[in-house]
Amino acid sequence: MPVLLIFSAIVINEVMSNPAGLESGSGSPGDRNEFIEILNIGNDTIDISQFFIADRTVSDAIEPWTDAFPDTNAIIGTTLIPPGFYGVILDPEYVDSGDGTHLQPYRFTDSTIILRVDDTTIGDGLSSKDTVYLINQNGDTIDIFVQGETNKDGFSYERINPYLSADIENTGLSIDSTGSTPGRRNSIYIGDGIYINSFSLSDALIKLVLKNPGIHSVEDTLIVFDDYNRDGDLSDDEVLFKQGLSISPGDTLILTRNISLSEGVHLIRAKTSFSSAYGYIRIGDVVGDVVVNEIMAAPEMGCEWIELYNTLAYPVSIGGWLLEGKPLPDVSVPPLGYLIVADDSTEFFAVYGMPESKLIIHSLSLSNEEDSVLLFTGDTFCMDRVIYTETERGYTIERLNPLLPSGDQASWSNSVYIGGTPGRQNSVFTEKNEGEEFNVYPSVFTPDGDGRDEVLLATIPLPFVRNHIDVSIFDLRGRRIYREVFDSGGDIAYFRWDGRKNGGGQAEKGVYILYVCIKDFEGIKRLVHKKTIAIGRR
Repeated sequence: MPVLLIFSAIVINEVMSNPAGLESGSGSPGDRNEFIEILNIGNDTIDISQFFIADRTVSDAIEPWTDAFPDTNAIIGTTLIPPGFYGVILDPEYVDSGDGTHLQPYRFTDSTIILRVDDTTIGDGLSSKDTVYLINQNGDTIDIFVQGETNKDGFSYERINPYLSADIENTGLSIDSTGSTPGRRNSIYIGDGIYINSFSLSDALIKLVLKNPGIHSVEDTLIVFDDYNRDGDLSDDEVLFKQGLSISPGDTLILTRNISLSEGVHLIRAKTSFSSAYGYIRIGDVVGDVVVNEIMAAPEMGCEWIELYNTLAYPVSIGGWLLEGKPLPDVSVPPLGYLIVADDSTEFFAVYGMPESKLIIHSLSLSNEEDSVLLFTGDTFCMDRVIYTETERGYTIERLNPLLPSGDQASWSNSVYIGGTPGRQNSVFTEKNEGEEFNVYPSVFTPDGDGRDEVLLATIPLPFVRNHIDVSIFDLRGRRIYREVFDSGGDIAYFRWDGRKNGGGQAEKGVYILYVCIKDFEGIKRLVHKKTIAIGRR
């Protein structure tokens, strides 16, 4: 466990021992971009003009930077470090043009004192294996900085808390996008406060490990809430519980609580004044916030794509989620809406044009035969998992309803239409309404142009996932005067007839037979409906 530092107000706060680029050879920066950052954590200005910095074998005197310096924000020409200011010890060759790239890569703030060593390199050339020592004017070692074993090109080691000893538990690789933070707060900084070290959910049990890594006791309030609308903000009706906390410096508190949750997928968040964490939990056999709704795995033209659907009435941000093992960009799926994830936008637009829904580019590699599609959140919660066993070239694999279970093969079918339905309701979509009957209205209609009962409407319940529908109208002598053939998915199809014959002209007043034959796409099963209809005249 880290111990308190009481030796000095000047500490080693960051070490860059592995700057970006090669150590030697053409185009390499060598060691000229190495640096050591020190920080004054005390209340008084300290003069370090007689201090030394050392690695395993060599110690160097710390000197002011007196030559011209390219970054005019930084302070030069002094070894006085005011409270809260940083001193960045550079290789004297930092300003040289060197042999190639990575020239003067760092940008400094106006609270940075630029320093140098009295030699051409810092120590014996810094290594990630080096422990770095800060030595005062009396020859006493007043601080030690231990680097980890991980070696990442262009990334520094930073101190997590400057008030605690810089051993292996209190240092880590920078997470800053530039790889380091010379002259500013470390990217992994944690000070006084109560922080959530770990957070786990299991059934109705929540477990949190809370820690105060600072040097003072801290009181705070832990709030745990169910983020119903997925906006990250707390509202009164979302609170699961609140608990007062008081943790001594360096201590850890393990907290477990039972929580009552209804069936569904829940986003549980925990927060203190200094830290926050979240996790998803599924109660019952229910679908996720966002589901895989359609898959184009075997395109006849264009590219592979996947359609996601948001089952909630709120937008859901999926930035950092994993689809096919690769992170998704920062994007939201609209409430009860679609997002198309395509392998190639140019090929997609060439086939479908501009879609009704938003489209993002994401590398896909889907099998034409058996495969799975996995969607994970940023905390590795499996939001959806789809396994398909076969595809029909040119057709998509569609979910009959987004709320049907992903793992049930009966929830899926090939699309009715070649190319599928990206960004809109699936062609096989069904509400599965029971009790619908074959019906026509009105049974006698009058297509005479007076605006009343001009069209016959037939309601046709669909028995199959993909239905091939053949509608014919015969006169009483058995002659077919009208025929219409179409395909449909879902629960219900509708047929409208305005009384016109296929050959042109209006059908005569009289009685006719409406004949409907429905077949599945394989042509194995069929269902027939017959109804007597009539054309009248007013």
